[in-house]
Amino acid sequence: MTRGIRRRFCAFGALLFLVAVAQADITLPSAAPSPPPQADAFTIRILRGDRMIIPLRGHHGGSGTVTFWIVDPPTHGTLSELRVLGDNRATIVYQNDGAESVANDRFTYLVKTSGNRVSSAAEVTIIVEEPPAHLQVPGRIEFEQTMAGESQTRDLAITNDGGGVLEGRLSISSPWRLASLGYRVESGKTETIAVTFRPEEGRDFVGQITLTGADGALASVLLSGSATSPITFEPAELRILPPREKNAPRTASVTLTNQTGRPLTVKFTADRKIQPIPAIALAPAEAKAIPVVIAADGTIAVDETIVARGNGFSARLPVSAQSLILPQASVSPSPKVAASLPVVPPAPAATSPQQPSLVRQAEPPPVPSVSLNARSVPVRAQRLAGSLWELRWARPKDPVAQYRIEERFLALDGAGALQTNWRDLPSPKIAFADDRVTAQIAGLDPDQMHSLKVTALGPNGAPFWESPLVVVGPPPEPSRRTRTLALIFGGALVVLLVLRWRANRAPP
Repeated sequence: MTRGIRRRFCAFGALLFLVAVAQADITLPSAAPSPPPQADAFTIRILRGDRMIIPLRGHHGGSGTVTFWIVDPPTHGTLSELRVLGDNRATIVYQNDGAESVANDRFTYLVKTSGNRVSSAAEVTIIVEEPPAHLQVPGRIEFEQTMAGESQTRDLAITNDGGGVLEGRLSISSPWRLASLGYRVESGKTETIAVTFRPEEGRDFVGQITLTGADGALASVLLSGSATSPITFEPAELRILPPREKNAPRTASVTLTNQTGRPLTVKFTADRKIQPIPAIALAPAEAKAIPVVIAADGTIAVDETIVARGNGFSARLPVSAQSLILPQASVSPSPKVAASLPVVPPAPAATSPQQPSLVRQAEPPPVPSVSLNARSVPVRAQRLAGSLWELRWARPKDPVAQYRIEERFLALDGAGALQTNWRDLPSPKIAFADDRVTAQIAGLDPDQMHSLKVTALGPNGAPFWESPLVVVGPPPEPSRRTRTLALIFGGALVVLLVLRWRANRAPP
């Protein structure tokens, strides 16, 4: 028993000896070194003269953090102090110096570990781009009141508060003028262009300047100005009444005043229906009466404008002259017919609040009803709207100088005799076709009966023909039979609709 235990101890001791000898001969490999840190290289874009925050990034496989170092600073810009954010990140601010013709810039940086291991230098490439041009102009330019024929000037300021070059073309409304029709403004600069206001007549003016860029973009500047005329007409609109006789002249007078402190020479132009007016000279603040004579035949109405021109200015005088209404013989109606006609008071003569005091002529006498020598031409009437009517008749072969459309009024005088009065309808719109003539008449009372006639006048004022009496008035009321049929039809329609409604609501 003792011998067996001893053998076991000997075997165990031999085993321990062998293990110790084997362990002394084995060498374990040491730990592999960690890789060096790395810095990220990248490219950014920045506008010329602008600043930007640039992120920096390092990579490290070991423990601890890295620090950042700028190796080569930029050539066309500056860098701020580094700002470490942690997690191997940092930021830096780059400010471009705005140097022209420089398209690129760069700087390099590296990262370093706490164990003094350093990365290779990484390059940050900076591409410098031109900022877009930006137009800045005033929204409105106002001019003070000036005299027609004179001028005043304001400056249009065009600013490029962007980059590059701002260029384009200009256009302007009349009576403004530009010193230049194009503009070219470099970055950060302003160009001024003179704008001249030169009105030729006295009134208020509104216009605009349009700027069209090289890329087609549009911008506008509003313009406003006011001008007074160096001369004035009194009255401002001349109206001449018809003459008493065919060959009597139609004349009037208008006062022309010089409102300036300098002498003026004024020339006149007008249509050939008005006799030529010679040029006149006006001393400062002088007023002169100018005769106006209608050269056209008395049977022709005149609606023209006299233009007075001076040095750099003009003024207009509207002139209207009524045509002569020739009297005609009349046939009195029979007592039976006269008794059946309604008594209508004569229409009051139209007066104008702007009638010049220098023209004083008597109103023409009333025109009798029917011409004994004129032919009769039928005229048809058609209502176009409530108070708008259209008269239509065949176009004559004879040359007609004028058509006159009149409305008849009947009244009893103090002795109880029937009196017939006619008045011209104002401003009928007459149109000509191949075989017919139409006239539109507005302003008739749609609830009243009106008796009208049409007269065709020749070049000498004599009537060619005259229409029979044309009676227009409110539409006739429907008859009792028509009203009864309408009620029956409407009631049947209501019953049919009720039955169909009940059938649709009935349950299936």
